[in-house]
Amino acid sequence: MEVIQIKAEPLTSEGFQPFGQVIGQDDISLVLRNGEQFRMGIIHQRNTGYQINHMNFHRNSTQALVPLEGKACLVVVAPPGLTFNEASDLKQVKAFLCDGSAGINIGLNTWHQALLPIGPEMKMLNVQGANSREDTEACNFERTLDAVIEVVL
Repeated sequence: MEVIQIKAEPLTSEGFQPFGQVIGQDDISLVLRNGEQFRMGIIHQRNTGYQINHMNFHRNSTQALVPLEGKACLVVVAPPGLTFNEASDLKQVKAFLCDGSAGINIGLNTWHQALLPIGPEMKMLNVQGANSREDTEACNFERTLDAVIEVVL
């Protein structure tokens, strides 16, 4: 299996702009399409390491994720339009280190994962479309490309 390493960079408005907005720094645009409605909940995430083998995106709603309790985390995203048909696509994945003082709003069709805790675990506020199961496109590149991404802090 091929392991592609990417270095995490600090989360900034400028750096994150191709993927969405930084909550607490930017004007935020929550978007719904095709009759979608928002739902809000809490995700509890445990640290399982920083190897990424899959990502997903949503066509009809943006997704806002805000770390709770000021917990630092990783934000892993990739540009809309990637097919992950070739291993070289994995080199377009970006990782951002969030200090826990801001959240993110992920744009339509933008590949992503839930926030990854730097510590043992974290909770995050999640605002996304209520029909996210039907509105989610996913890719497991460990299966399709025999490759994973490893984020280096």
